[in-house]
Amino acid sequence: MRRVLAGSGLAGLLVGLYVIFSLPVDGRLRLLAASGWVAMLAYDYQQRRAGQRQLQAIRVFADGSAEVQGRDRAWLPATLGSGCVVLAKLAWIELRTAGGCRHYELLRGNLRENEGWRRFHVIWRHLPRRRQGRLGSSL
Repeated sequence: MRRVLAGSGLAGLLVGLYVIFSLPVDGRLRLLAASGWVAMLAYDYQQRRAGQRQLQAIRVFADGSAEVQGRDRAWLPATLGSGCVVLAKLAWIELRTAGGCRHYELLRGNLRENEGWRRFHVIWRHLPRRRQGRLGSSL
């Protein structure tokens, strides 16, 4: 799944560059905009990679709080970000630790076969809407 996400990130990079270079403005401005676009995506990619390297496990509790387990096996408190999307078989979870590290994880599960996935959906449905993203309702 991470390869699919990396591929979609590359597609976003290429589409963004195509749009920037098709704008009817001076070439130097297009080059500046393209450089900014690439720098922004590189920074975001670096942040996500650093978070993925440190993440070993995720816990989400009934009250909506969360913890992430680092490489040192210590559990750190985390908060669910506003960019979470939870569907019946897929979930895109954004977690932020107190140290400012952002963790993103694409999760898959089957409601009929996985008790943990079912429990996660029950917890997600009972979270206040302000803690869920705009697209964060379960389907």
